Amino acid sequence: MTLKMFVGGLGYDPKKKNPITGPHIPDYMIKENMKALKFYMNYEPQRRKDILIDIDENLIHSGDFLAISRMDGIDPMIMIGTGSHIGHSAVCSWINGTLYVLESQDAPYWPTKGIQRTPFKKWIKQAHISEFNVALLPMREEYRKKFNNTKALEWFTNGIEGQPYGYEIFLYGWIDTEDSNMPWAITHGHFEFLFTVLEKIYPKLADMMLAQGLNNRLGTKNLTLVQVTAEAARRNITFEQLVAIPEQDGWKYKDGNEKYTCAVFVANFWKNGGLFDGFNIQGQEFTPKDIYQLDIYEKDYKDKRPQECKDVDPEFDYCQLVGTFKIDLPMYNSIPMYDHMNEKCPSLNPDYERPMGC
Repeated sequence: MTLKMFVGGLGYDPKKKNPITGPHIPDYMIKENMKALKFYMNYEPQRRKDILIDIDENLIHSGDFLAISRMDGIDPMIMIGTGSHIGHSAVCSWINGTLYVLESQDAPYWPTKGIQRTPFKKWIKQAHISEFNVALLPMREEYRKKFNNTKALEWFTNGIEGQPYGYEIFLYGWIDTEDSNMPWAITHGHFEFLFTVLEKIYPKLADMMLAQGLNNRLGTKNLTLVQVTAEAARRNITFEQLVAIPEQDGWKYKDGNEKYTCAVFVANFWKNGGLFDGFNIQGQEFTPKDIYQLDIYEKDYKDKRPQECKDVDPEFDYCQLVGTFKIDLPMYNSIPMYDHMNEKCPSLNPDYERPMGC
């Protein structure tokens, strides 16, 4: 049943009808993803008419956020782990008169890997073919003025563009506490045991997904998972405490680079454009949910939306551009910036209660 969530819709070739090699998500795959979301999150995404809204690009500004979901196993896994109602994040940016979508991406069905830019017109067509659900979340005017797209692009083009997806930090933005982040079916003991076994079978994967991040937390280098756990114990640090240490902007990994998942990339693009100036905020600690809950978006956009957005999704405060499932975002646009935000937040299913100031 779990395997069915992930197998299908893997390749990027709209001419192929084989659901394994083409981007189309087969019905059995959607069904299993829906069952998992209902079981773990008590969340049932609602169907909608699949209309690709031809929005005027001039209505989109640099820094605007694209909230994305896809019924492909990966996105629902991220949603179940973090309590998010999306699984992927991207940001818009005007570059030399052309609107681009910038993202950290590694999906097998997507034609380009790594941290990349794609002209918006091309990107939205690829998103439609790949059966994305995509919503445009426009930044509020006061934050649009604060955000410096030129500075953000300087950071992007100075060694960030082209880097691979940041699997090394995939788990660390999600796990913030010693005992309140794992779905109820999993404990830290299971988690540690799983990766210890994985290290014996596939040491490079265990090193990438967990050990490198734990080495950063201890200030050590090249220790295996077993060794780094033993070193932590020598310092009277439990495995649970070690994993919960917040990821820091500036930490580098074995290839000498910082690492960026999709949401972390968006947060750091904003941060390098000055959006978080005045606050001590680690972009590495953002999940997709943290991005859309941030209180930076237009408050009265519901009535300003293009008419097509109003016609298809009259209830939304944002504009869903494409997709067969509605993107509903609990606590959208509700959490103001504060120092060290998102560093100690629980995410226990199915309620995913978030205390203030975590």
